[in-house]
Amino acid sequence: MGVYIQDISLTIPLVVLFLLSMVPVAVKVIGGNEEPRPLMTFIFGIAAIGLTAVAVSLRATNEITLAFENTVVYSPLIKLTTVFLILSALFTALLAYRHPAIPKNQYSEHMFLFLNTLLGMFVLVYSHDLILTFVGIELLSLPLYVLIGIGGNSVIPKESSFKYFVLGSFASAFLLFGTAFIYGATQSTDISTILENGEKSNQLYLTMGVMIFLIGLFFKVALVPFHAWLPDVYQGAPTPITAFMATSVKIVIFVFLLGFVPVIRLVESHAVIYVLQWVAILTMFFGNLIALKQNNFKRMLAYSSISHSGYLFLGIIAAVLGVDDASVHGIMYYLLTYLFMTLGAFAIVCLYEKSEDSELTIDHLKGLAKSNPWLAAALSVLLLSLAGIPPFGGFFAKLFLFSSAIQAEQFWLVVWAVISSVIGVYYYLRPIVYMYMKEKEIQEEFVQNHSAGAIATVVFSVVMIILLGFAAQPFLAKIIHTGV
Repeated sequence: MGVYIQDISLTIPLVVLFLLSMVPVAVKVIGGNEEPRPLMTFIFGIAAIGLTAVAVSLRATNEITLAFENTVVYSPLIKLTTVFLILSALFTALLAYRHPAIPKNQYSEHMFLFLNTLLGMFVLVYSHDLILTFVGIELLSLPLYVLIGIGGNSVIPKESSFKYFVLGSFASAFLLFGTAFIYGATQSTDISTILENGEKSNQLYLTMGVMIFLIGLFFKVALVPFHAWLPDVYQGAPTPITAFMATSVKIVIFVFLLGFVPVIRLVESHAVIYVLQWVAILTMFFGNLIALKQNNFKRMLAYSSISHSGYLFLGIIAAVLGVDDASVHGIMYYLLTYLFMTLGAFAIVCLYEKSEDSELTIDHLKGLAKSNPWLAAALSVLLLSLAGIPPFGGFFAKLFLFSSAIQAEQFWLVVWAVISSVIGVYYYLRPIVYMYMKEKEIQEEFVQNHSAGAIATVVFSVVMIILLGFAAQPFLAKIIHTGV
C-alpha cells in the first residue's frame, strides 16, 4: 500500500494538469457551447500552470525514484526540466492571449489542447519505458497538430498542420519500429531491464533498434536529414505555438536523449559514433547556411533552431563518450538560455502581428532603432546572444557545451562547431544592421499591436539573457546544486 501511495504521489503534477486541462471545454459545454470570456479562460490557464508548478515543488527530494513497475522515473534532472517547461508554458500563454491568429470563439479549445500538449511533455520526461515514451510523444504531438492549424481562414496554417501530421506519423512509426527491435534484442521495453540485458543481447538487433528509435527522436528536434518539415511548420503555425514548439519540444527531447544515453552506449560500434558526429556537423552547417538567405524572420529563426539542435547534439555525443556531468550541465544551461533567447525573439514577432496573415520580414526592421529604440535594443541583445557573442548568455551556453565536447576529445567536432557559429553570426547581425543603419522604406507602421504579454515576455527574456551572461557561473552552480 505504501509503495502504491508513493507511486501516486510521484505523478501528482500529471494528474493535476490532466484534470485542469479539461475544465475550459467543460465550462463551454455546460454553458451551452457559448464561449466564455477570453480573460476568464486565460486566467484559468495561468492558474492551471501555476497549480502544476506547486504540485512539482511539493516533491522536494533529490533522490532518483522509480514507480509503476519501473515505467515512471523521477530525478533532479526531471524536476529541473519541469521547471523549464512551466516557464515556457507560462510565457506561451501570455503570448497567445488575444493573439490575432488564435480565434476568440475557439479559445477554450485552444487552452485545452495547449495544456494537453504540456501534459504530453510531462509524460515524456517522466517516462522510463519505451512504450510510455511513445505515449508521451503522441500525447504532445496530437494536440500540436491541431494547435498549428486551428482557426482562421488562411490555408497556410492548415497546410503546415497537415505536413507536420504526415511526417510526424512517419516519425512515430520509426519510434515503434525501433522499440520492436530493442524488445526483440533485450526482451523488454523498460530502460532498466534493457540495460541489464543489453550486453548479452543480439547486438545486430539492438543496434538496428537504437538507430531506428533515434531517427524518430531526430525528427522531433529536426536534426539533418530529418529537418525538412520545420521551416514550413514554424512559419505557418501561430507564432505563440511556434515559440512553444521551438522551446519546449527541444527541451523534452534532449532531456529524454540524456536519459537514453546509457542505451546508446550498449551499441559497441564506432560506426554509430561516426554517424552521430556527422549528423551534428550537417545539422549545424545546414541550419546556418540556409538561414543566410532567409528574409522572412520566422523562417530565419526556424533554420537557427535547426543549427542550435546541432550544437546541443554535441553534448549528447560527449555524454555517449562518457563525459556525463559536464555534458548534462552544459545541455541544461544551454536549454535554459535557448528558452529565453527564443521566447524573446518570437515575442517580438508577436508584437509585429496585427492579423493572422502578418509576416515579419528583415526589411520591415529597417529604421527600427529610430522609431522604437528600446525594441531595437532588445532584439539586438537576443540576436547577439543567439549568435553566441559575449557577454550574453548564448556565449556561455556554447562555451559550456563545447567544453564538454573537448573533455570527450571531440576536438575536430568543436572546430566544425566554431566555424559554423562564425557563419551564423552573419545572419544574426543582418537584422541589427537593418535596424541601425538602414532607412525605413516601408511607409506602413508595421509595429504596434502593444500586446502586454508579448512586451512582458520580451523584457523578462532580455533581463534573463543578460543575467545568464554576466552571472554565468552562479547560474551554472545553481544547476549543479540541483543535483542533475
